Amino acid sequence: MRTRALHLDLKADFTKKTLSGHAELTLDWLDKTARRLDLDTRELTIAKIEAQDARGRWAPVKYALDAFDSEKGQALHIDLATQAPKVRIYYRTAPTASALQWLTPAQTLSGKRPFMFSQSETINARSWVPVQDTPSMRFTYTARIQAPTGLRVVMSADNDPKATGKGGWKFNMPQPIPSYLDRHRRAGGAHPGRAHRRLRRAGPHRRRSLRIRRHREDGRRRRIAVRSVSLGALRHAGVAAFVPDRRHGKPAPDLPHPDHDRGRPQPGRPDCP
Repeated sequence: MRTRALHLDLKADFTKKTLSGHAELTLDWLDKTARRLDLDTRELTIAKIEAQDARGRWAPVKYALDAFDSEKGQALHIDLATQAPKVRIYYRTAPTASALQWLTPAQTLSGKRPFMFSQSETINARSWVPVQDTPSMRFTYTARIQAPTGLRVVMSADNDPKATGKGGWKFNMPQPIPSYLDRHRRAGGAHPGRAHRRLRRAGPHRRRSLRIRRHREDGRRRRIAVRSVSLGALRHAGVAAFVPDRRHGKPAPDLPHPDHDRGRPQPGRPDCP
């Protein structure tokens, strides 16, 4: 069995330092006799799990968690009567989730609003999403993330640049990605530069540097944002960031599009003399 698509519907609570809501997994059953779904988790509080039948109806199902392992977390076993096309898991993350970094206003440059970002590498995605947390499993995803008023959610996926956050911030990643790159992998679709231009517009905070690293994976060239310093580092495998929403203020200047430097020598690249 493999996950084909993931939908996240989550709400951020900066007071409790948690994300809560549900994850909906669309499944491809490779073994026609299989009736159990096994997922990776770490410190997730499971409220309930539902499975969808062939007619689109949802019903609760039984599940069990293995004993906690400090490195791997807990395996989640979901027992199904049939090979359900979709499964919904309602849960809440822990304040100590290894992938989520919660910063107080005092820890930000402005000192006015909190900030949160994620780092799912290498097997930390399981601490905030119940998934098959292995690089061999690739899936598309959509998301609706609710944040407190005054904060904007940034994810490396297609979204409406004119969105206001009313009803949640919505995202769509149509290219399959592994879980450790969940929400911050650019494989086609929107360009990584756009996410960081949105981040620049989100507040008056100056970033002292932004480094774009080029590397090859699966024979194709990728551009991945490695670091944007001062307010908080959005690293190579982050998920989402909650940043001050300054859409009505004076926007910061755009970052140069990486394609502008195409063909020019760039220090640090393997193909530079």
